[in-house]
Parts: sequence; C-alpha cells; structure tokens
Amino acid sequence: MSPRSTPVPTAPTIGRALLLSLPLLVSCTDKEAADKAKAEEEDAGQDGAGGDGGVEPDAEDYYDIESYPYKGWVNGNVTVTLAEEDMDGERRIVTWEEAGYTEFPFGALFVGAYTAPTESAPTQLYAGTETIDAPEMGTSPYQMRVGTQAESNIIVYAALDVLGDGVIGSEDPRGVFPDALLLSDGAVFDDVNIDILALNQPEIVCSDAGTVTITGTVTVTLNYFGGPIGVMLVDEAGNGPFHVVTVEPPTTGEGARASYSLEVCADYGPMRLVAAWDGNRNGLFDPNDKWGVFSTDGANDSNPVFVGNANMNNYPIMIPLGEGPGVTPIQFARLSGQVRMAEGSFAELAAGSDVHVVALTSRPSREFEFDSPLVLDSQKFSWAELSGAASKDFSLLLPANSFVYLWAFADTNADGLLNDVGEPVGTVGADGRVPTGEGFGGIDIAISNVVEPG
Repeated sequence: MSPRSTPVPTAPTIGRALLLSLPLLVSCTDKEAADKAKAEEEDAGQDGAGGDGGVEPDAEDYYDIESYPYKGWVNGNVTVTLAEEDMDGERRIVTWEEAGYTEFPFGALFVGAYTAPTESAPTQLYAGTETIDAPEMGTSPYQMRVGTQAESNIIVYAALDVLGDGVIGSEDPRGVFPDALLLSDGAVFDDVNIDILALNQPEIVCSDAGTVTITGTVTVTLNYFGGPIGVMLVDEAGNGPFHVVTVEPPTTGEGARASYSLEVCADYGPMRLVAAWDGNRNGLFDPNDKWGVFSTDGANDSNPVFVGNANMNNYPIMIPLGEGPGVTPIQFARLSGQVRMAEGSFAELAAGSDVHVVALTSRPSREFEFDSPLVLDSQKFSWAELSGAASKDFSLLLPANSFVYLWAFADTNADGLLNDVGEPVGTVGADGRVPTGEGFGGIDIAISNVVEPG
C-alpha cells in the first residue's frame, strides 16, 4: 500500500492547502450556567444577557505552507462507497445505481494531513488540507500541498460532508491512508488512495415538542476579509452539529459582526453554541478555520446553554475564542495484537503462503481482493516473514469510536484473493465485529487449519 514517488509538480490543480494546529476537544464544565439559564426561562424566551464584546482587529492570518522548510505534495484518489445498514448494524455494499443516484448526493470531501505523534513530539500538527468541492460518484482525485517545520511522518485522511451542511462533523464518514509518509523537503507521494464507506444519514427531524429559535450576534475580532460564518449547536461532548445557520457580514478590512437566527429542536437540555469562520474559503467549516463560542463577556466560554421550550434571545458568539473547534475533531485509533495458527506454527501452511490481517467494513461473505474497498486497513506477512515464526504482531490504523470486522486470512496460493474456498481463516469472536473505541492492543487471532468449504 506504499505510495510511489514522482517528479515535483509545478502547481496544484485542485483546491487550496493550508497548515493548522491539530484541534483539541472543547471542555464543558459550566453546569451552573445551564441551571441558571433554565431557571430564567420565560414565556417571552430566554435572554443570553450578552454584550457585544467589542471588535478589536488582530493581524493574525492563516499559516502559509510555503514558509515552512519541509514541503512536498501528496496525490491520490478518494473513493466513496455506498452501504446500507440493517437494524442489527450489519452492512451491505450497494451500487450508486441500486441507490437510485445519477449524481453525487453528498457534500464536499475534505482531505487532511497531520504529523504522526512521537515521544519527543507528542503534539500533532496539521501539515496540509485540501477540499474536493464537487466529488464524483465513486472516485475523485486530489492533490495536496503539505509542509512541516522538520522532517516528519505524516498521516493522511479524508472525510465526507455527508449531509452537505458545509461542516465536517463528528459523525461524518472518514477514511485514512494506513501508512505514515516520511516528509522530507521536495518529497512527492503518489497513489495515496483513501476509501470512505458512506451510509445515508437522515436529516434531523424534531419531535412533537417543535422548535425554538436562538438569536444573537457573532463577532469576528480578527481582520475579516470575507467568507461565511456558521453558527452551530452541538452537544456537550462536541458531537454534531445538530443544527447550522450561515451568515456573512460585510467586508470591512477590520473586525466584523452579523446577527444570526438559528432554529433548533426544543428540549435538548444542556448544549453548546459555537461558530466557525470559513476564512480559508474552501467551502467547509473544518478544523483549519477560526472557531468561537457563546460568551457573555467576550473573553470566556459561557457554554453550556440550556435549550428548553422557549425562544432564546441575545446569545453573543465571539471568534476566535475557546480551546479548539466546536465540533469534536475526526480521530483515528490503532488496534494491535498477534496472529497465529490455532494449532502448530505457520509451517503448517502450504509453502509460499501469505497471511493477511484485515479490518473490513462488513462481515465477509465471499472471496475478495486484498485491496478491495471493503478493506479499511490490512497488514500482509509474506512466506519469508512467516517461516519459523509461531506468531506475528500486527497494527492497524482505523476510524475511532466506530466498529470493524477483524479477520485473518491465509492466502495459500498467494494470488491476492482472500476468503477463497478451502483457505484457512481466523477471526475475533463469532463474526469478527470489534469496536475501535480510542484504540487498544492485546488482540489474539487464531487461524484454523480446518475450513468449511464454500
């Protein structure tokens, strides 16, 4: 799955690329504020009791990748595959034609690269971003400029704005290129291909309690040079957004302010009111943008807000403010363990066999190729690596807080076709379904020599 190197291109051909800090989760500890807001509910609506916070322009601007000493290019494709999920969580791949689509039904694709953490440099920094504004059904190409302060390993991932709401949210589907790329100055990586499994996500429908409206102003205290601002409601953990409204103040060259009106479902209870300015104008509210929060004094995070059954007026939001993006960033988890034979050693296999440990999007029901879109990540062990070994350690990089089907396959004729009739297999538990969580180790997969035909 390693990318190949090619000559340096003279210019990017798709979108824009920028450098940013990897976002931190936004903390939510002001329970007292929620209780106070609830107590102050009146028939006329709640009042956020906020001032305007003042507009004090700042010279801060977005980082310029070309100013970094280590720069390169990452090129590849993002492939979106459709799937259906039944009541038991089982997934089935469907074609675009089966789903009745004649054009791409979702929003934009976001591609990002960030530095892999190390013991000496545990903080992850974004090394570049890219937006595919008009993806194709199936596969869409991208070209991303990347840069770092030092020679570094970078991880490349992609996310799909599945609702088309302009926000890369916590529930949006994502995929990751499984191998770290060592970025030296002038490096170019081709074939950095990423697969995303997309499930149709229904729009949020409010219950019989109906809706309420949150109003206020959103203020940018940096030099504002245009671009939309998204006001959003997320839960206390940063999941969402559940509702979004977009405003765009007039460009003044200094700070900016605009009024907003956000309609949301009633009776959510404690939530967070946040906003983002799409200052890089890539058409998405993503981790590289400037984010802000509800603030009554213009200097501190006043979240959470309590969403009851009354309208909420005068809830000011300041940008930038807060500890990071208002929406929980997309994360990945590493699963690790060992693969072995249930009886004996790998010498029990036919000479020349390969063994693949594979994380799949759905339970395998027939043979498939090792580079199939069903495969989220895999690790291959050749016969030379297996010879004389009782077990082999594996490590897979996967979307966090999701689930995968973790299997091991012995490819006894080394043709790259896995789960073939008569070939030994092993899995975790009854069907291999494993929650990824935030990552863990100690997984044991035993490959059985006894295989049912078919």
